[in-house]
Amino acid sequence: MKKSNTLFIAIYVILTICSADLYAQIALYVSKQTNEFTQHSGSDSKTTDKYEHGTVTINLNPSSDCPITYTLTPNDFSINVNETKSWQGVVKPDLSHIPTPGTSANASINGDYDVHFSRPEGGSGGSIEGGYDCGKCPVHTSGGHHDLIHKTGTITKDFVVHSVLVDIPDSIPCNDGIATLNATYYPAGGTLEWTTPSGTLTGNNLSYTLPTPLTDNIIRVKYTIYGVSYSDTGYVRIAKLTGFNLPCCADTTQVVKDIAELTFDGVCHPKIKYTPDTVEQPALLPYYTYTVTAIDSNSGVSLTDTIVIVNKNQALSVTPLAADFTEIRS
Repeated sequence: MKKSNTLFIAIYVILTICSADLYAQIALYVSKQTNEFTQHSGSDSKTTDKYEHGTVTINLNPSSDCPITYTLTPNDFSINVNETKSWQGVVKPDLSHIPTPGTSANASINGDYDVHFSRPEGGSGGSIEGGYDCGKCPVHTSGGHHDLIHKTGTITKDFVVHSVLVDIPDSIPCNDGIATLNATYYPAGGTLEWTTPSGTLTGNNLSYTLPTPLTDNIIRVKYTIYGVSYSDTGYVRIAKLTGFNLPCCADTTQVVKDIAELTFDGVCHPKIKYTPDTVEQPALLPYYTYTVTAIDSNSGVSLTDTIVIVNKNQALSVTPLAADFTEIRS
């Protein structure tokens, strides 16, 4: 697909004073997964006068395993005097030398030119091989002299090939039944599209509430930049609650969810329900021991633990008063 219509650089300067506009480095995009790519194309023409003629030889750099390729129509960069010639050209990634996904590779097209032309006397560059008096011309309204110039050199156009990539974990992390959809991608500037059991989402670092009842599911993501895409797949594998621990004690009312230590047999954690969900400081007793149940809302696994809540405003009937909480815990 065509990314831009800037004039194709190698079409050049064939027979001017070799002052081609070289522009900035041109970026191309390719997917090793889909073989989609962008290309740079354009056209130009040249009409010579009775002094202009020359040739241009095109070379790729690096010369081997180059990540770009080109086509020219006609595939001939020679021109004679008093001739009009037009060219069309395309530069695109070489699908047999795509960089590793997630990386970029630099390349260039070099045009080695050998041209002859005339210019008003006094210019710089090239070697003078003769000259003539113009009489009157647009440059010399009262008459003047022109030099016949032979000039050789190289014009370089730089390219960079970006090999597109997106990557997500094989196992999608979740907490309380909410999945975190986060992808790493390359290069920057494109869009992410997620396919989930609930439909399509766009963006990154998304919180996605899993549909209930929770089941194992596939999550797909596609990263697209300038029409070039790369996809990856991850899985929601619902884990089971395997461990539940509370601190030994506290001296203020606590929300159980905030202090519970849970372990699971995977990274996608279902919603956990606690009974009770809050352990309160006793109003009259020196301390109170709560038995708390954690229930896996998906698998039904139920685990229990205890916590002592101390009323620090009540005198404890133990000696010493500063009793270690671990001694109070029943």
